[in-house]
Amino acid sequence: MSIEDRSWMYEGWNDNGCHSQEWVQKTNAFLDHAFSLVLDSQKFGVLCPCSDCDNRVRQRRPIMSLHLCKRGFTLGYTIWTEHGEKPFSEPTLENANDTADGLDEMLADIGDAMHTVSDEDEP
Repeated sequence: MSIEDRSWMYEGWNDNGCHSQEWVQKTNAFLDHAFSLVLDSQKFGVLCPCSDCDNRVRQRRPIMSLHLCKRGFTLGYTIWTEHGEKPFSEPTLENANDTADGLDEMLADIGDAMHTVSDEDEP
């Protein structure tokens, strides 16, 4: 499973200090998404992911847009858990080698067979 590249959130600046067109388009898409998830979001607002509000303060869309433009997104907020995304976790070492095809059991059986002494091998 690949995670969408969200480097635009933090690197979306032109040389003149303005936001890039990509940043503007993707930030507007983020705002559309975030506000579409919350009932009466225009009235009550949505958690603001700017670096100051840090997903703790609800803001209406015009204020949130201004916050993101001036302050930027809170650092490390590339998985939008406060805006409808599920957290992504790497497989743990414990589960990384689990297979549903029985290969582990077959390899264990071969290993056991190689380490057993047959009657012919005894002196």
